[in-house]
Amino acid sequence: IQKMLKEFEPILIRDFPQDFADKIRAVDTWKPDVILATPVEGPEVAAIAGARGIPSILTSLQVILPSRDQPTMLGEPRCFPRRILGTVLQYLLWRNQRDTRNAVILEQLPAATPFVAASLRQHMLNVFHPIVPMMVGFSPSLYSLKTDWTADVKSRIKFTGFWVVSSDEQV
Repeated sequence: IQKMLKEFEPILIRDFPQDFADKIRAVDTWKPDVILATPVEGPEVAAIAGARGIPSILTSLQVILPSRDQPTMLGEPRCFPRRILGTVLQYLLWRNQRDTRNAVILEQLPAATPFVAASLRQHMLNVFHPIVPMMVGFSPSLYSLKTDWTADVKSRIKFTGFWVVSSDEQV
């Protein structure tokens, strides 16, 4: 994962300033009532939504919250310390955000400062004590809340069932 993030870093550093400016402009022009965000865009959407006072909802097709009962994206065997590996994964994601995007977000949108995780501790508090809801496009019959997730996570995550987009609607 770290290698993949490092390989994408030059592209992010090059493209993110314009991409972020475009997102701010789109939100300011469109003035949405709510913003849906993917995990990839979650931190910058949280910054824009927070700075503009617009509610946001995190959407995902899988859950990457650390849990001892759930394998990480690495697909490790059950005997591995899954919660620790999940936390290391969160660290890598936060570090990539800090190194490639946070300065741009704060420069272009200073009002977003309270919504940008400046430390790993703040990031992990956001992960385990989210203030925004999260919709996961996975069947609640096949996936369930994990016992070691916080009450905040359990109250904000909703398994909606699979999302299907017809071929007519696909671009």
